[in-house]
Amino acid sequence: EPGKQWYQRRVRGSLSDPGVKCISFLLVMHRLTYFNSRGYAEPIRILCSLGGVSLEDVRVDRGSVELREALAASPGGCIPTLQLPTNEVVCQSLAITRYLGAITGYCGSTP
Repeated sequence: EPGKQWYQRRVRGSLSDPGVKCISFLLVMHRLTYFNSRGYAEPIRILCSLGGVSLEDVRVDRGSVELREALAASPGGCIPTLQLPTNEVVCQSLAITRYLGAITGYCGSTP
């Protein structure tokens, strides 16, 4: 499609189908907001790096105006938050990690 960038990634199959598959992703920007430290957001950053997900890493300082704005925009009133390309905001680090695992192919095949 003109004007859209696609990203291709090779992933391993499951135990029943061990072949290598090629998955295409639309290259879009996700926005992660967290403190200027590793903390709960570091696994999210690592997963984005491994999975090839483009990420805008917004780091806020404690007590700053940006932090108050991020907390006000968060559905749960907490950070880290991940703003999706659809402008939806996901909070809680484990929920964000599961979402990114699912779209990058790093999530297991069993529930």
